[in-house]
Amino acid sequence: MIVRLAFNLLFKYFKNGQLNVLILAMIVAVASVSAIGIFSERFTKAMSKQSNQLLAADRLVSGSKPIDESWTTIAKGIDENFEFGNIIEFNSMVQNEEATLRQLSNVKAVDDNYPLRGQIGVSQIAFTDGQLVDSGPKPGNVWLSSRVMASLDVQLGDQIKIGVSNFTFTKIVTSTPDDNLSIFTGGNTLIHLDDVEKTQTLKPGSRARYKWLINGEDDTLKQLEESLEEQLSEHYRWRAIEASEQGENAGESVSDTLKQATDFFMLMGALVVALAAIAIAMASNRFAKQQIQSVALFKTLGLTPNQISVLYFIQLAVIAVVTIGLALVIGFVFHQVFVTILVDILPNNLPNAGLMPYLKGSATGLICLFAFAFPAIYNLKNISPLQILRDIQVLDTSLYIRGLISISAVVLLLWIFTQNLLLSAGFLGVFIVTAIILFLVIVLAIWGIQKVSSKLPHTVSLGLTQLVQQKMANSLQIMMFSLVLTLLFTSGL
Repeated sequence: MIVRLAFNLLFKYFKNGQLNVLILAMIVAVASVSAIGIFSERFTKAMSKQSNQLLAADRLVSGSKPIDESWTTIAKGIDENFEFGNIIEFNSMVQNEEATLRQLSNVKAVDDNYPLRGQIGVSQIAFTDGQLVDSGPKPGNVWLSSRVMASLDVQLGDQIKIGVSNFTFTKIVTSTPDDNLSIFTGGNTLIHLDDVEKTQTLKPGSRARYKWLINGEDDTLKQLEESLEEQLSEHYRWRAIEASEQGENAGESVSDTLKQATDFFMLMGALVVALAAIAIAMASNRFAKQQIQSVALFKTLGLTPNQISVLYFIQLAVIAVVTIGLALVIGFVFHQVFVTILVDILPNNLPNAGLMPYLKGSATGLICLFAFAFPAIYNLKNISPLQILRDIQVLDTSLYIRGLISISAVVLLLWIFTQNLLLSAGFLGVFIVTAIILFLVIVLAIWGIQKVSSKLPHTVSLGLTQLVQQKMANSLQIMMFSLVLTLLFTSGL
């Protein structure tokens, strides 16, 4: 009986427009959060993928000792689709064929898979950009930077000596994805990894950097990092883009840019969450006040307080399922509109978003509905049947409890969306301080109006009577609208 009554009343409320504000607030909240979440995840994934070119791979293990071959076996056990590459970097004297000119250079020995991300810039003319290629030199060949080429006074096709071996100079290297140059070396020199041994430059005690390049999906890369954590020890470091090998500046620059973009989207999400909470709280309070007479009538007809709570819980559950499902679709459509509008400035081929934005949008709707709407509606069970005959104010008996639930819900929502406790706490603190200041200012303003209303024209005084009589409730509503305008203005900046 309760279920049938709940659906019948829900249809009636929807037909009469009593739930329109609440439903619209829910749709706006979930659609906004999901749209921002989907767009930001796709954007940050694309930025992260592009920035990974600075490592020449998705992840990098670097160390002062050779890479353990068993790590490849461990990685293949996690994901057979992993791609690998190997690099050995060391400083060595590079000479022309006659050994009359020498230049200290950063020698980078790469395998056939290098680079896994990005491309190598090569040219046939010194100090020009040239073209991009997908792999490094073949065994027996050497690529020199323009600086090394000029220092040795050599031309393409000449023989270059590294250690005890000669190589054929075939291309001028203009850039590599993971450039790592020092002011003490003259530039990059690229050779094939198989040629390192025949140069006889690496001996016991020689300083060299061994790098293991890895390409794969984020979740499997995380599993690999956890599997190798104990084996890396102090001799190796697991690197992502945040700790790029490029002297720290380039890595930090890209990391900072990516972090700023992510923080911007998180801030926008926090603003949307706050606006959603305000809208749903105001809509639910309005709906609860409209139900006072109905609840009193239900009680005269024999419904118990628990049955009334179940009645409205079923209605809220139906509203949650329908509005969240519809809002997720709308959020996806709106995010596609953003992508279309910004197509000229966004990275090409944006990766697809995962489930997390949809889960966050759904969680936002559920938390907002049951934290900001249900407490006010749940309190309806305390309505007296005598409410039909005379006005009895009971809705504010649990005001402090509802306030505590609301603040807790806002903290939870902010943390879920931003995953940043400091940002969430800071935003909530500013929000609360602003709300208190606005509330005090509004109360003082209404008090001032009350003092001077008798001196105003009769029509104006009559219009202000309702405002003064419901001073606290009206102060809260004005404060809410002020906060909404403040948040909108802040987000516009």
